[in-house]
Amino acid sequence: GRSVDFSQDDAERLIITERAFRAAFLGTVEMSLYASQLALTRASNRHLKVFASFELVESAGLIKVLKDLGTPTTALSSMMQDLKQKFAVGTTAQLFDKAYLDIQLDIHQGLLELINPYLRQAPEVMTAMENQVRHLVTVALATINEHLAILLRIRAHAWD
Repeated sequence: GRSVDFSQDDAERLIITERAFRAAFLGTVEMSLYASQLALTRASNRHLKVFASFELVESAGLIKVLKDLGTPTTALSSMMQDLKQKFAVGTTAQLFDKAYLDIQLDIHQGLLELINPYLRQAPEVMTAMENQVRHLVTVALATINEHLAILLRIRAHAWD
């Protein structure tokens, strides 16, 4: 099963306010940052290491912008705890590679499931913050989709 699983109902509930959306978005991007930091030193697949380096820069940038916007941080989520357990020290390089690939696929798919309903929602009043958040995630969508394509290509050829 997927580690990051935002159902349509969850996404609808999370997007009641742009503040709640930002918090969910930030938490997910922080998971990606954590996983990518580990992958730089622990991944054995060279394509995953390259991906991790790109993901690290992207995640750090998004986190900075979200925090600059005053996004509330949340307590360590159960998803993050599960992630830390999956990446426990002692995991073989090949198992780490598979876990990293799987979690990045889950994270990116989860982000799409979070963002798309948010962007479809038309608030009655468009605040300046709402507008900034919508611009940020609209730009992020291209990279998220691109990263999904890269991850799927790596998965298709990683262990040939």
